Formats: sequence, C-alpha cells, structure tokens
Amino acid sequence: MRDEIYRIAREAIRNTALHANAQRIEAKLAYGEAEFCLRVRDDGVGINSEILVHRRPGHWGLQGMRERAESFGARFKVWSEAGAGTEIELTVPARDLLRTRKAAGNLMVGHAR
Repeated sequence: MRDEIYRIAREAIRNTALHANAQRIEAKLAYGEAEFCLRVRDDGVGINSEILVHRRPGHWGLQGMRERAESFGARFKVWSEAGAGTEIELTVPARDLLRTRKAAGNLMVGHAR
C-alpha cells in the first residue's frame, strides 16, 4: 500500500509539472485517527472536463491513479476547473493502514526467525 500511495503522489506531481503550467504546487499529507489523506493541488490551467471523464488518448495518469487507489480500497477524487488549477485527493481509512502495517510486521517477525 505504501508503494501505491507513493506512486499516486509521484504521478500527481509529475502531471502538474508536465501539463498544468502551474506557478505553485502544494502537497499535503494528513494522518489522524480516522484516515490518511494525500492532497496535491496546483494553480495551473486546469484539466479539460472531457479528459476528466474519458481520459486523454495515449495518457494513463489519472486512470492509473484511480485504479491504484481502487486496488487497496482508497477513495480518489479529482477537482479541476479551467484556469483555476487541479486538486487530487487520496483518502485511506486508518483501519486499512493499520491492518496492512500489522500484516507487514507479522511478516517481518516471521522472516526474522
């Protein structure tokens, strides 16, 4: 799960750098009792609504991020408006992170034997 979250964050920042013509990119990570949340926001040109719905031919960035998020039960949202930038949000329930962490810990303990 950690690797998938990293890949989603990397793709969001990469998309901003390649397509947004942004002056500013913000990345925010928040982790609390209820959830882990990743937000990447820019002040760029925004994403055409057709691309948000159907994707850009030959490009898999948003689609790939959605599929990665779905693969481990996370919520993935995209907001964008022409001239107002784009924001992606990935939210993972804390219970899922803890379950994954405990499973990894058990594997590590088993591996150490």
